[in-house]
Amino acid sequence: KITHPIKISSTKTIYGTVGISVITNEENKKRTIYTIHNKTKEHELENMKLDFVSMAAHELRTPITSIRGYTSLMSEELEAHDNLPSDDWKVLLGRISISSEQLLALVENLLNVTKIEKGIMSLACKAEDWNKSVSILVDDFQERAKSKKINLAVRLPSDTILAYVDKLRIEEVLINLLSNAITFTPSGGNITVEIQKKDQLIYTSVKDNGPGISKESQKHLFEKFFRVSGPLEQGSKGNGLGLYIAKSIVEMHGGRIWVESDTGLGCNFVFSIPVLEEKPSSN
Repeated sequence: KITHPIKISSTKTIYGTVGISVITNEENKKRTIYTIHNKTKEHELENMKLDFVSMAAHELRTPITSIRGYTSLMSEELEAHDNLPSDDWKVLLGRISISSEQLLALVENLLNVTKIEKGIMSLACKAEDWNKSVSILVDDFQERAKSKKINLAVRLPSDTILAYVDKLRIEEVLINLLSNAITFTPSGGNITVEIQKKDQLIYTSVKDNGPGISKESQKHLFEKFFRVSGPLEQGSKGNGLGLYIAKSIVEMHGGRIWVESDTGLGCNFVFSIPVLEEKPSSN
């Protein structure tokens, strides 16, 4: 039995699936049975759900921005007045700031997911020095790594490597992988970011010596809202969208992403993007 999705255009667009089954009757003659399942209602409901999530996420941006702004102003006021109980208030304001950043990240992830699901996420690609981009991002994470006494190293090729990418989008992928690595790598651990060029592809890897991920969990790792159970779940404050978004962005660039890991053996996340030999034609 074979099932294919279909899209029929008439006075209105109809979505569904066509199933093809081959059977043999008592006379040993083969017959083909076609079944059509109309999924237009399901498609419309899915679009309504995505529209609602997108609208809600957009509306949440305004109050989150206000919270972040007022928190910043209050922090500045406390710095200017030594007679206030600044230590206690600084801790509370710090928690508000962190929570608002986490909420903003969730909102941005939800918006990205709706764009991906509706097929409206676009790329603005141009030639980028990938060595330079990775080096800057790793430097940005050094302070966070040091706070956990983690050694964060980077290995770059001596030659300049150009990639034709949407810099903002593809850096989201590396930011997600670095953030996860630092979150789950224990104090005193090691993280290595490495770039390799092979067969017209750029391979970027983020390797850590954390607790690792079981083979069973790896099957679902890049699915929406999936979170690994066990010790990894305890250290995670994520929403299970980061790797799904990362996978979508990498695939939009014509690459792929995967993980090499097992329980207790750390993780090595790798993604590939095409090398830019010459700028693609605008035609």
